[in-house]
Amino acid sequence: MKTIYFIFLFSSICLSKGYSQLTYTVGPSLTDLTNYLQGIGLTISNMTVTGAPNSFGFFSGTSNLPFGSGIIMSTGNINNINSPANTLLSSYNTMPGSALGNGISSSTTYDECRIEFDCVPSNTNLLFSFAFGSEEYNEFVGSSLNDVFGIFVSGPNPAGGNYSNYNCAIIPGTTTTAVSVNSINNGLGTGPCVNCSYYIDNTNGTTVAYDGFTAGLQGLLPVIIGQTYHFTIIIDDVADGIYDSSVMFQANSFNSTTQCAGNFTCNISPTIAGSGKIIIYKKSLTGAIMDSVGYQTVSTPSFTMAIPDSGRYILKFIPSSPLYQISYSDTAKSWNQATVYNNICSNSFVANFFSQPYDALVGSGNGAISGKIVEGQKYGQKTSGVTVPGTPIGGVIVKGGKNPGGQLFAQTTTNSNGDYIFSNLPNGDYFVLVDIPGLDTASSHHVSINGNQLTNLGFVVDSAKIVPSSNASNSDVSVRELNSDNYSINIYPNPATTQFKLQYALHANSFVKIELYNLLGKSLKIIQPLISQPKGDYNQSVSLIDLETGIYFLKQTIDNYEVTYKLIVAKE
Repeated sequence: MKTIYFIFLFSSICLSKGYSQLTYTVGPSLTDLTNYLQGIGLTISNMTVTGAPNSFGFFSGTSNLPFGSGIIMSTGNINNINSPANTLLSSYNTMPGSALGNGISSSTTYDECRIEFDCVPSNTNLLFSFAFGSEEYNEFVGSSLNDVFGIFVSGPNPAGGNYSNYNCAIIPGTTTTAVSVNSINNGLGTGPCVNCSYYIDNTNGTTVAYDGFTAGLQGLLPVIIGQTYHFTIIIDDVADGIYDSSVMFQANSFNSTTQCAGNFTCNISPTIAGSGKIIIYKKSLTGAIMDSVGYQTVSTPSFTMAIPDSGRYILKFIPSSPLYQISYSDTAKSWNQATVYNNICSNSFVANFFSQPYDALVGSGNGAISGKIVEGQKYGQKTSGVTVPGTPIGGVIVKGGKNPGGQLFAQTTTNSNGDYIFSNLPNGDYFVLVDIPGLDTASSHHVSINGNQLTNLGFVVDSAKIVPSSNASNSDVSVRELNSDNYSINIYPNPATTQFKLQYALHANSFVKIELYNLLGKSLKIIQPLISQPKGDYNQSVSLIDLETGIYFLKQTIDNYEVTYKLIVAKE
């Protein structure tokens, strides 16, 4: 049988079956494969293929696949794909898997088909169109028998450093979620779905044997003109060598382009809040770092604005009226809940904003909260080099909230000296937090006002976090200097699912209280009421059964000192 396979490989036989209009060409030459993949604005060379003889080729014709023609790679025999969906596609082609496949599946892989080539772009972006199909739909959704594929690239990264087997085959709008049966599906055929806007249920299909496949997906990679990029494309069976899967590339869809500007259609509600400023933040390709790349002043609740180029973006609306809250796309209250728009090239999006009114304080008083926001030791390192620690940061949005309830009552912006103030506050409990897209708020200030004026409630901003400081003056402030010598604390696991363990050591007799807050500063539960504890080590488990997935803050009060830690709850 192996001899017959190799005859097919080198003779490029075309096979067609009567019950569909698709035609498959098995085992094309490397030159034909290069010409069929290569588009405009780049050069592809050094093409190699590793796989079973019938595992790759061309397809063309009429079907419900997202592409009319292209290149197909399979863990089985592509000749068998040309069948109705009630045909079982399951073959073991004796090929091994690979370390790359094992890495994205976290399991042993089999039946790998692999294509490798070098690419030299003439412009600043690489674009390609692909789709994934599998016989594992829908029966094996959610199982460990999850076939995977990857589009791995190595070469210079225009943002700095190098891509090293960076996987471009990811869900649009994400940075790390690989395309697979478990990441795009409609559950077991009846929901609940996962990224189902990209899923095509083919259970009753007549032209393609796979029970399901993705819609056409687009990949984007920023590149440096004239540099060489090495691509490794694989598709693997996972955990066993049966139930076939394929990845398809649209013919001549590997292209290089310079500019990929798109546009947003924006809608703000309530309409009375529809004037202010929209800021566009661009999210990095491989992480959560974001930088503002443009803004537009608006005076109507509905308008359009341009997307500067290809990339991942979030939008923030800052209303002119101090009576309304900041809103992120799509109607989110914070940047880490915002919808990420993935502009592959010249895409159009609708972005909605809901600017909720602030909850006005009841009455007024003589209280005030103020502080200064300054740069930490590595502030700015993410984009433009290390700046001077202690330097004030102007133009930062600071939000004030009221407890109990966790409602926001006002926002303000730091002046050129990095100062903010909330004044005329009635007596009560308050919290203060800072909003800088891309930076985690490690904690917030929680204070009580009783006719007094609290100053020095500052924040230190480094390259990753925003951390409260009791005196954020012009000094070299670091996160470590905010720790107390009288205790140490450890929270694990973090992220947690159903519970976490809290360990802390007291180096002196202390009064201790532990409380859990939500993202807006609302107290959710008192884990430990204020009690006196002797010097020693403490360890307790805390249940999270009653909490949903999200970000929370754990505040521990030790004598007159408070420390707040971020806790991530990720329910499975």
